[in-house]
Amino acid sequence: MKFVKELLRSKKSLFFLLIIFGSLISIYFWFLTAQNFLINYSLNEQCPAKITRWEVQEASSDRYFLTAYFSFDAEGKSFSGKTRFAQSFYFNLDSAILALKEKAAHAESCSVWYNRENPMHSTLQKRSLRGVLFRALLSSAVLIYFVLFRANCKTLRRVKSPF
Repeated sequence: MKFVKELLRSKKSLFFLLIIFGSLISIYFWFLTAQNFLINYSLNEQCPAKITRWEVQEASSDRYFLTAYFSFDAEGKSFSGKTRFAQSFYFNLDSAILALKEKAAHAESCSVWYNRENPMHSTLQKRSLRGVLFRALLSSAVLIYFVLFRANCKTLRRVKSPF
């Protein structure tokens, strides 16, 4: 415990820990971006889908998600799948049911994205890259700023003030 207190008192150590923590956050968001990109890239075919059932699922006491069960035909075979619309969650059951009714009304024009080599991997909605890519870029920019800020502080300390 003494070591941790001494480590936190030192400005260099604290800055080093912040850089490591910032690096881990940046790496995490870049990993998520790459993962979403690869998933979207693997879903390379699209065809019409038939929604067979809708559900409202409770994730926690204040979060509800819509889930759609669907079927589609690919390569002469029939496949089924399930998509949980995780990008849009609802804070109460009533608003989730309202959204469910609205989505169900427009379900005739649904398309499914699936993997050509393995049609069992399918979804009604591709994952958005914008949000996670923005977080990755932002965390990297903040990390680079602080690394450059630290380098500039060291340079400024070396320069003697004429005053």
